[in-house]
Amino acid sequence: MLHAGLCDVFNIRHPLIQAGMGIYKGVITTPELVAAVSNAGGMGCLGAHGLELDVLRAAIRKIKSLTDKPFGVDLIIPAKMSVREGSRAEIRADIQARYPKHWALVEDLFKRF
Repeated sequence: MLHAGLCDVFNIRHPLIQAGMGIYKGVITTPELVAAVSNAGGMGCLGAHGLELDVLRAAIRKIKSLTDKPFGVDLIIPAKMSVREGSRAEIRADIQARYPKHWALVEDLFKRF
């Protein structure tokens, strides 16, 4: 049941999700690896941690040129985005005020992709 549910949710053949690994010692998960995993029926995932926006954008576009299959982008989010209680709008405003760079990155990603 897990197999069918996971595969259905992500529209993949195999219940395999490749870890998105951001920059570590100058190496990142390559667009070619992400596309290869997705093309093989799993869920390829690009590690976006530490990537400048233009590099991230280029990597996503490269993946899209290599596969028409689903893939993910792994963004690291602070452990505690907001400790505020309240409405969704109030919590979003708190996150935006406390983590402006993260907020800007996510906003830009949603606009462009």
